[in-house]
Amino acid sequence: MPQRREILYNHLYKHLYKFNTMKYSQLGTRLRHLIELLDGDVADSYRTCGIKNYKPRYTPVMRALIHKSPVTINEIAASAAISQPAVSQTVRDMVQQGLLEILTGEDARQRKVRLSRKGQRLLPKLEVHWQATVEAERSLNRQLSAPLTALVEEAIAALQEHPYLDRIQQCIAKENKKP
Repeated sequence: MPQRREILYNHLYKHLYKFNTMKYSQLGTRLRHLIELLDGDVADSYRTCGIKNYKPRYTPVMRALIHKSPVTINEIAASAAISQPAVSQTVRDMVQQGLLEILTGEDARQRKVRLSRKGQRLLPKLEVHWQATVEAERSLNRQLSAPLTALVEEAIAALQEHPYLDRIQQCIAKENKKP
């Protein structure tokens, strides 16, 4: 499967990026492609290491629960900088996989999440895998002209200071003022 995906990605790259002479932004498409390459290989690596049915999107939830447990969905969302609906969906999936348990909080409306025994038993394998992923990231950063990690952080900071929406709207306003 990884080989088939690589062939597909190379084909898409050739036709969407190299030969595309249109002057349209492809930033979102390229970023999604990058995430697919990264997450796809991380997921394949989990499977290769015997960590079945574990998805890369589970990792921020697992890491949040390592540091503090039990926690609310909102606390996970805040600590991982992920939207509350995305965390809720991920937690539901992880509960179905048997990695998490849902507890009732101080009042009946509040729900808290904690690692199940299965989730706790998985942590040593995950820690090894996460460390290997950090080393792979360092390797990738050394191969690039500028560290991807630093560029991503720089882009996030720039967009927090001046959102993309504002940038787009400013360009549209400029275009609309042209005779």
